[in-house]
Amino acid sequence: GNRALRKQRHLAHTGGACPRAKTIKLMDLVHNCVSIVRHNAGFSVQFLREMHAMLAVMQDASDPAAWVFAQRMYARACTRLESRRLQTALR
Repeated sequence: GNRALRKQRHLAHTGGACPRAKTIKLMDLVHNCVSIVRHNAGFSVQFLREMHAMLAVMQDASDPAAWVFAQRMYARACTRLESRRLQTALR
């Protein structure tokens, strides 16, 4: 059905998860982020928007370093995507 509604429900569900589950989800997001930005620039914009929202509800993950790492990877992915857009625009 409606992607926005599904993501909103998933966000609420994840926000209520235990800290250990949030840490696992963080690493899943990082893995997906790297793959999606590398292989699907078109979908990357949507994915990164959704990842940003997910990071906001997972600050209390059981491993704070995982959250910091995920934030860093998110920023790196945004930079990489913007760089690709600029390269494409210059061609």
